[in-house]
Amino acid sequence: MFRIAQTKKLFGRRIIKSSLAVALSIMISQSIGLRSPLLSGIAAFITITYSISSSYKAAFNRVFGTLLGGLLGGLFQFLGFTNGFAIGFALFLLINVFIRLKWQDSIITAGIVTMSVMLFNPAGEDITPMMFTLHTVLDNFVGVIVGFLVNYYFLPPDQERFLVKHYSLVLQTFREKVLDLLEHNHEIQLSPIVKELNAITLETLNVEKETQFLHKDITLAEIWEVNTQFYRAFSLLTQITQRERLVPLSDKNKKDLEILLGREIHPLIGEPHKEYEVIYNYHVESFIKTLRVITEEISDLSYRIEKQSKKPQS
Repeated sequence: MFRIAQTKKLFGRRIIKSSLAVALSIMISQSIGLRSPLLSGIAAFITITYSISSSYKAAFNRVFGTLLGGLLGGLFQFLGFTNGFAIGFALFLLINVFIRLKWQDSIITAGIVTMSVMLFNPAGEDITPMMFTLHTVLDNFVGVIVGFLVNYYFLPPDQERFLVKHYSLVLQTFREKVLDLLEHNHEIQLSPIVKELNAITLETLNVEKETQFLHKDITLAEIWEVNTQFYRAFSLLTQITQRERLVPLSDKNKKDLEILLGREIHPLIGEPHKEYEVIYNYHVESFIKTLRVITEEISDLSYRIEKQSKKPQS
Protein backbone atom coordinates (compact mmCIF):
# COMPACT_ATOMS: atom_id res chain seq x y z
CA MET A 1 0.00 0.00 0.00
CA PHE A 2 2.80 2.39 0.86
CA ARG A 3 4.56 1.69 -2.41
CA ILE A 4 1.45 2.70 -4.34
CA ALA A 5 0.96 5.87 -2.33
CA GLN A 6 4.62 6.79 -2.62
CA THR A 7 4.63 6.13 -6.35
CA LYS A 8 1.59 8.33 -6.88
CA LYS A 9 3.16 11.20 -4.99
CA LEU A 10 6.59 10.77 -6.51
CA PHE A 11 5.30 10.39 -10.04
CA GLY A 12 2.91 13.29 -9.50
CA ARG A 13 5.95 15.46 -9.02
CA ARG A 14 7.73 13.87 -11.94
CA ILE A 15 4.77 14.47 -14.25
CA ILE A 16 4.78 18.18 -13.40
CA LYS A 17 8.56 18.49 -13.67
CA SER A 18 8.80 16.45 -16.86
CA SER A 19 6.14 18.57 -18.54
CA LEU A 20 7.82 21.79 -17.44
CA ALA A 21 11.31 20.64 -18.47
CA VAL A 22 10.15 19.48 -21.91
CA ALA A 23 8.27 22.73 -22.54
CA LEU A 24 11.20 24.92 -21.47
CA SER A 25 13.82 22.94 -23.42
CA ILE A 26 11.77 23.01 -26.63
CA MET A 27 11.14 26.75 -26.26
CA ILE A 28 14.83 27.46 -25.66
CA SER A 29 15.87 25.26 -28.57
CA GLN A 30 13.43 27.04 -30.87
CA SER A 31 14.38 30.50 -29.63
CA ILE A 32 18.09 30.04 -30.38
CA GLY A 33 17.40 28.53 -33.79
CA LEU A 34 18.45 24.92 -33.25
CA ARG A 35 17.36 22.37 -35.82
CA SER A 36 15.69 19.65 -33.72
CA PRO A 37 13.78 20.93 -30.67
CA LEU A 38 12.30 17.43 -30.42
CA LEU A 39 15.71 16.12 -29.32
CA SER A 40 15.83 18.77 -26.60
CA GLY A 41 12.43 17.67 -25.34
CA ILE A 42 13.41 13.99 -25.35
CA ALA A 43 16.67 14.72 -23.53
CA ALA A 44 14.86 16.78 -20.86
CA PHE A 45 12.22 14.08 -20.42
CA ILE A 46 14.86 11.37 -19.91
CA THR A 47 16.82 13.52 -17.44
CA ILE A 48 13.90 13.91 -15.01
CA THR A 49 14.32 10.91 -12.70
CA TYR A 50 13.46 9.89 -9.12
CA SER A 51 16.60 11.44 -7.58
CA ILE A 52 19.16 14.17 -8.19
CA SER A 53 22.06 11.72 -8.45
CA SER A 54 20.27 9.54 -11.02
CA SER A 55 19.24 12.69 -12.90
CA TYR A 56 22.88 13.74 -13.10
CA LYS A 57 23.84 10.27 -14.28
CA ALA A 58 21.13 10.30 -16.96
CA ALA A 59 22.27 13.75 -18.12
CA PHE A 60 25.90 12.68 -18.26
CA ASN A 61 25.09 9.51 -20.19
CA ARG A 62 22.98 11.47 -22.68
CA VAL A 63 25.70 14.07 -23.28
CA PHE A 64 28.45 11.49 -23.46
CA GLY A 65 26.52 9.28 -25.86
CA THR A 66 25.57 12.25 -28.02
CA LEU A 67 29.16 13.45 -28.33
CA LEU A 68 30.61 10.06 -29.22
CA GLY A 69 27.69 9.17 -31.47
CA GLY A 70 28.06 12.50 -33.26
CA LEU A 71 31.79 11.94 -33.74
CA LEU A 72 31.36 8.40 -35.05
CA GLY A 73 28.44 9.30 -37.32
CA GLY A 74 30.26 12.40 -38.54
CA LEU A 75 33.35 10.34 -39.38
CA PHE A 76 31.37 7.84 -41.47
CA GLN A 77 29.43 10.71 -43.09
CA PHE A 78 32.71 12.46 -43.96
CA LEU A 79 34.12 9.27 -45.49
CA GLY A 80 30.94 8.80 -47.53
CA PHE A 81 29.89 5.54 -45.87
CA THR A 82 26.19 6.06 -45.24
CA ASN A 83 24.39 3.00 -46.61
CA GLY A 84 22.63 0.37 -44.49
CA PHE A 85 25.67 -1.93 -44.31
CA ALA A 86 27.88 0.95 -43.15
CA ILE A 87 25.37 1.91 -40.44
CA GLY A 88 25.23 -1.67 -39.22
CA PHE A 89 29.03 -1.85 -39.13
CA ALA A 90 29.24 1.48 -37.25
CA LEU A 91 26.77 0.23 -34.63
CA PHE A 92 28.69 -3.05 -34.35
CA LEU A 93 31.88 -1.11 -33.57
CA LEU A 94 30.10 1.28 -31.20
CA ILE A 95 28.38 -1.41 -29.14
CA ASN A 96 31.51 -3.53 -28.79
CA VAL A 97 33.68 -0.58 -27.76
CA PHE A 98 31.12 0.75 -25.28
CA ILE A 99 30.65 -2.67 -23.67
CA ARG A 100 34.40 -3.22 -23.35
CA LEU A 101 34.86 0.21 -21.77
CA LYS A 102 31.76 -0.24 -19.53
CA TRP A 103 29.85 2.63 -21.15
CA GLN A 104 26.67 0.58 -21.58
CA ASP A 105 24.39 3.32 -20.23
CA SER A 106 25.24 5.54 -23.20
CA ILE A 107 24.87 2.92 -25.94
CA ILE A 108 21.28 3.73 -26.93
CA THR A 109 21.84 7.48 -27.17
CA ALA A 110 25.14 7.04 -29.04
CA GLY A 111 23.55 4.56 -31.44
CA ILE A 112 20.58 6.81 -32.23
CA VAL A 113 22.80 9.84 -32.81
CA THR A 114 25.20 7.82 -34.98
CA MET A 115 22.34 6.63 -37.20
CA SER A 116 20.79 10.13 -37.36
CA VAL A 117 24.02 11.71 -38.53
CA MET A 118 24.83 8.94 -41.01
CA LEU A 119 21.33 9.06 -42.52
CA PHE A 120 21.41 12.83 -42.93
CA ASN A 121 21.22 13.71 -46.60
CA PRO A 122 22.76 17.12 -47.32
CA ALA A 123 21.09 17.30 -50.74
CA GLY A 124 18.51 20.08 -50.69
CA GLU A 125 19.42 21.01 -47.09
CA ASP A 126 20.70 24.39 -45.98
CA ILE A 127 23.32 22.98 -43.59
CA THR A 128 26.30 20.70 -43.92
CA PRO A 129 26.61 17.31 -42.21
CA MET A 130 29.05 18.91 -39.76
CA MET A 131 26.50 21.59 -38.80
CA PHE A 132 23.78 18.96 -38.54
CA THR A 133 25.96 17.04 -36.08
CA LEU A 134 26.62 20.21 -34.10
CA HIS A 135 22.91 21.02 -33.93
CA THR A 136 22.15 17.47 -32.75
CA VAL A 137 24.70 17.79 -29.95
CA LEU A 138 23.47 21.26 -28.93
CA ASP A 139 19.80 20.18 -28.93
CA ASN A 140 20.67 17.38 -26.50
CA PHE A 141 22.78 19.73 -24.39
CA VAL A 142 19.86 22.11 -23.98
CA GLY A 143 17.55 19.28 -22.95
CA VAL A 144 19.80 17.70 -20.32
CA ILE A 145 20.78 21.04 -18.79
CA VAL A 146 17.17 22.19 -18.50
CA GLY A 147 16.04 18.77 -17.25
CA PHE A 148 18.70 18.59 -14.57
CA LEU A 149 18.12 22.16 -13.35
CA VAL A 150 14.35 21.64 -13.16
CA ASN A 151 14.80 18.39 -11.23
CA TYR A 152 17.31 19.99 -8.87
CA TYR A 153 15.51 23.26 -8.08
CA PHE A 154 11.81 22.64 -8.69
CA LEU A 155 10.10 20.21 -6.29
CA PRO A 156 13.37 18.27 -5.77
CA PRO A 157 13.07 14.57 -4.87
CA ASP A 158 13.18 13.94 -1.14
CA GLN A 159 14.41 10.38 -0.76
CA GLU A 160 15.09 10.63 2.97
CA ARG A 161 11.55 11.65 3.90
CA PHE A 162 10.08 8.96 1.67
CA LEU A 163 12.25 6.38 3.42
CA VAL A 164 11.26 7.57 6.90
CA LYS A 165 7.56 7.43 5.96
CA HIS A 166 8.09 3.93 4.65
CA TYR A 167 9.81 2.99 7.90
CA SER A 168 6.82 4.23 9.91
CA LEU A 169 4.31 2.29 7.82
CA VAL A 170 6.31 -0.94 7.95
CA LEU A 171 6.65 -0.49 11.71
CA GLN A 172 2.86 -0.18 11.91
CA THR A 173 2.56 -3.38 9.87
CA PHE A 174 4.70 -5.24 12.41
CA ARG A 175 2.50 -3.95 15.24
CA GLU A 176 -0.68 -5.02 13.49
CA LYS A 177 0.68 -8.47 12.64
CA VAL A 178 1.73 -9.32 16.18
CA LEU A 179 -1.56 -7.96 17.54
CA ASP A 180 -3.52 -10.07 15.06
CA LEU A 181 -1.56 -13.12 16.14
CA LEU A 182 -1.98 -12.55 19.86
CA GLU A 183 -5.67 -11.63 19.85
CA HIS A 184 -6.97 -13.87 17.06
CA ASN A 185 -4.22 -16.45 16.48
CA HIS A 186 -4.41 -15.73 12.74
CA GLU A 187 -1.70 -17.09 10.52
CA ILE A 188 0.68 -14.32 9.49
CA GLN A 189 1.61 -14.03 5.82
CA LEU A 190 5.31 -13.17 5.91
CA SER A 191 5.95 -12.73 2.16
CA PRO A 192 4.41 -9.20 1.99
CA ILE A 193 6.69 -8.13 4.84
CA VAL A 194 9.70 -9.56 2.99
CA LYS A 195 8.77 -7.48 -0.06
CA GLU A 196 8.54 -4.34 2.05
CA LEU A 197 11.90 -5.02 3.68
CA ASN A 198 13.49 -5.54 0.26
CA ALA A 199 11.90 -2.29 -0.92
CA ILE A 200 13.35 -0.49 2.10
CA THR A 201 16.81 -1.82 1.24
CA LEU A 202 16.55 -0.50 -2.32
CA GLU A 203 15.33 2.87 -1.06
CA THR A 204 18.23 3.00 1.38
CA LEU A 205 20.68 2.44 -1.47
CA ASN A 206 19.05 5.36 -3.31
CA VAL A 207 19.36 7.55 -0.21
CA GLU A 208 23.01 6.53 0.09
CA LYS A 209 23.73 7.62 -3.49
CA GLU A 210 21.81 10.86 -3.03
CA THR A 211 23.51 11.69 0.27
CA GLN A 212 26.99 11.12 -1.15
CA PHE A 213 26.22 13.06 -4.33
CA LEU A 214 24.76 16.10 -2.53
CA HIS A 215 27.14 15.85 0.47
CA LYS A 216 24.29 15.84 2.95
CA ASP A 217 25.03 15.71 6.66
CA ILE A 218 23.14 12.50 7.33
CA THR A 219 24.83 9.52 8.95
CA LEU A 220 24.19 6.57 6.65
CA ALA A 221 25.19 4.18 9.42
CA GLU A 222 22.08 5.27 11.35
CA ILE A 223 19.85 4.50 8.38
CA TRP A 224 21.38 1.07 7.86
CA GLU A 225 20.99 0.41 11.58
CA VAL A 226 17.23 0.94 11.28
CA ASN A 227 17.19 -1.59 8.43
CA THR A 228 19.12 -4.05 10.56
CA GLN A 229 16.61 -3.69 13.39
CA PHE A 230 13.73 -4.29 10.97
CA TYR A 231 15.29 -7.55 9.82
CA ARG A 232 15.84 -8.52 13.46
CA ALA A 233 12.16 -7.81 14.16
CA PHE A 234 11.20 -9.94 11.17
CA SER A 235 13.34 -12.81 12.44
CA LEU A 236 11.72 -12.59 15.88
CA LEU A 237 8.23 -12.37 14.40
CA THR A 238 8.98 -15.49 12.39
CA GLN A 239 9.97 -17.35 15.55
CA ILE A 240 6.85 -16.16 17.36
CA THR A 241 4.59 -17.39 14.56
CA GLN A 242 6.27 -20.79 14.56
CA ARG A 243 5.16 -21.64 18.08
CA GLU A 244 4.02 -25.23 18.45
CA ARG A 245 1.11 -24.42 20.75
CA LEU A 246 -0.84 -21.46 22.08
CA VAL A 247 0.54 -20.47 25.48
CA PRO A 248 -0.24 -17.52 27.80
CA LEU A 249 1.41 -14.14 27.29
CA SER A 250 3.24 -12.93 30.39
CA ASP A 251 1.81 -9.96 32.29
CA LYS A 252 4.99 -7.97 31.68
CA ASN A 253 4.86 -8.51 27.92
CA LYS A 254 1.16 -7.66 27.87
CA LYS A 255 1.80 -4.39 29.70
CA ASP A 256 4.80 -3.48 27.50
CA LEU A 257 2.81 -4.24 24.35
CA GLU A 258 -0.06 -2.04 25.51
CA ILE A 259 2.38 0.81 26.10
CA LEU A 260 3.98 0.25 22.70
CA LEU A 261 0.66 0.01 20.84
CA GLY A 262 -1.07 2.71 22.84
CA ARG A 263 -4.14 0.57 23.49
CA GLU A 264 -5.42 -2.24 25.65
CA ILE A 265 -4.94 -5.72 24.21
CA HIS A 266 -6.82 -8.96 24.82
CA PRO A 267 -4.49 -11.86 24.02
CA LEU A 268 -5.82 -15.39 23.82
CA ILE A 269 -5.09 -17.30 27.04
CA GLY A 270 -3.77 -20.54 25.65
CA GLU A 271 -2.73 -23.66 27.50
CA PRO A 272 -0.11 -23.25 30.25
CA HIS A 273 3.21 -24.95 29.53
CA LYS A 274 6.22 -23.75 31.48
CA GLU A 275 8.93 -24.62 28.94
CA TYR A 276 7.08 -23.19 25.92
CA GLU A 277 5.95 -20.14 27.88
CA VAL A 278 9.55 -19.21 28.71
CA ILE A 279 10.72 -19.51 25.10
CA TYR A 280 7.64 -17.85 23.64
CA ASN A 281 7.66 -14.90 26.02
CA TYR A 282 11.39 -14.45 25.56
CA HIS A 283 10.86 -13.99 21.80
CA VAL A 284 7.91 -11.67 22.38
CA GLU A 285 9.93 -9.60 24.83
CA SER A 286 12.81 -9.34 22.33
CA PHE A 287 10.34 -8.38 19.62
CA ILE A 288 8.87 -5.60 21.78
CA LYS A 289 12.34 -4.25 22.61
CA THR A 290 13.30 -4.26 18.93
CA LEU A 291 10.15 -2.36 17.91
CA ARG A 292 10.85 0.14 20.68
CA VAL A 293 14.39 0.65 19.35
CA ILE A 294 13.07 1.08 15.80
CA THR A 295 10.53 3.65 17.00
CA GLU A 296 13.21 5.69 18.74
CA GLU A 297 15.60 5.47 15.79
CA ILE A 298 12.92 6.58 13.32
CA SER A 299 12.07 9.54 15.53
CA ASP A 300 15.73 10.54 15.83
CA LEU A 301 16.32 10.11 12.10
CA SER A 302 13.25 12.18 11.26
CA TYR A 303 14.50 14.96 13.53
CA ARG A 304 17.93 14.95 11.89
CA ILE A 305 16.43 15.10 8.40
CA GLU A 306 14.18 18.02 9.34
CA LYS A 307 17.14 19.80 10.93
CA GLN A 308 19.24 19.19 7.81
CA SER A 309 16.50 20.56 5.54
CA LYS A 310 16.45 23.85 7.48
CA LYS A 311 20.20 24.39 7.08
CA PRO A 312 21.10 27.13 4.57
CA GLN A 313 22.54 25.63 1.39
CA SER A 314 26.21 26.51 0.96
